[in-house]
Amino acid sequence: MFRELCGDDNLKHICIVMTHWEHVKQEDGKHHEVKLAKGSFGPIIKHGAKMLAHDGGLDSARFTVSQIIQMVPVKLKIQMELDNGQVLGDTSAGAVILEEMKDMQKKHKQEMEDLVKELEEVPMTDKNLRAELANKCQKLEAMMKLTERGQNRLLELAPQVQHGQEIRKGNQNALEEKPHKSYNLKPDKDRTLGDTAVMACILEENQNKHKQRMAELMKVMKEALTTAMACILEENYEQGMAELMKVMEGALTIHNELRDAEGNT
Repeated sequence: MFRELCGDDNLKHICIVMTHWEHVKQEDGKHHEVKLAKGSFGPIIKHGAKMLAHDGGLDSARFTVSQIIQMVPVKLKIQMELDNGQVLGDTSAGAVILEEMKDMQKKHKQEMEDLVKELEEVPMTDKNLRAELANKCQKLEAMMKLTERGQNRLLELAPQVQHGQEIRKGNQNALEEKPHKSYNLKPDKDRTLGDTAVMACILEENQNKHKQRMAELMKVMKEALTTAMACILEENYEQGMAELMKVMEGALTIHNELRDAEGNT
């Protein structure tokens, strides 16, 4: 999913920073790094992603930042797909998540059938075992609902792209019909210095709010992606999928808000 989110051409801009090196022996850390490079991170390493070791020190931090700061900003694959009019569920990353969710639902359904069958075969007198199996059924049912909510959420998010395009089109038409109504300002030839100052203050305030909003969304996405990768490495795929959904939602929100901001300027 991460590859489809970024696009193979952009993976050379990825840096995987491994932390807590100060808490392990050098040879142990190197062994773990090689294991990850050949395993979980292998596909993106082959496309140019870098693995960096951060030991918590200032020199290590400076080196890590120096590797990132020289990179040229790129447009993610999912951004280009959304720009081309694709809905979220039809993007490459969205399709991967939907397919994985379908597989997970099949797995959960089979596990539930097995648990119910096992529960039916347990004698009524064995209360402890029945309680244990019933508890497993409840936990599995909760995971099934979580997966279903995630799938529905992904499908619900899709119309927002088209909706955002309609809003921007409506805004553009309104501006063409009444270009000065938004800020109640006079035409350029009649505009005073005070009018211009008012408009500049309004625009600056909106830009600051927008930057703050983008920073908050990026923070949430970063935390969700970090948690997702940790869950996947621990083979906690259900929670990993839930965290990846947060990343997808954040990416779509940023995309829509950036497009709306462009339409309103």
